[in-house]
Amino acid sequence: MDTAQAPKYKRVMIVDDNKIDRYVIEMVVKKGNFSKDVVQTESGIEALNFLESHDEAGWPDVILLDINMPGMNGFEFMDKYATFPEALTSGCAVYMLTTSIHPLDIDKAINNKYIIKFINKPLNMARLKELNEGE
Repeated sequence: MDTAQAPKYKRVMIVDDNKIDRYVIEMVVKKGNFSKDVVQTESGIEALNFLESHDEAGWPDVILLDINMPGMNGFEFMDKYATFPEALTSGCAVYMLTTSIHPLDIDKAINNKYIIKFINKPLNMARLKELNEGE
């Protein structure tokens, strides 16, 4: 990736309960010049609160979403996300970024119309490049 170019996205939201994973993901996103701004949330509930408290100008362009989180898992988040205005859901790319390799999780993510891709952690520069190229 040419880091001399402007970032592809204005804002990325990381939704993950693991502080170390959020840190690593943010560092890869910044190093890869993927986004100008990164918002970290440690739960689906916190992410929903962020989306509800911001207007279109503050919404993320990309959400990197973990599955297994206490309180509200990634799929429960997606059920609530589906009720948001189309201005958000059509303008935001959601990627399921998880350690899960369970076939039911993969199938559920692939069949969710709002989830663009199922990606296994850790996020690295090669995987980020795939996202940047829209693959």
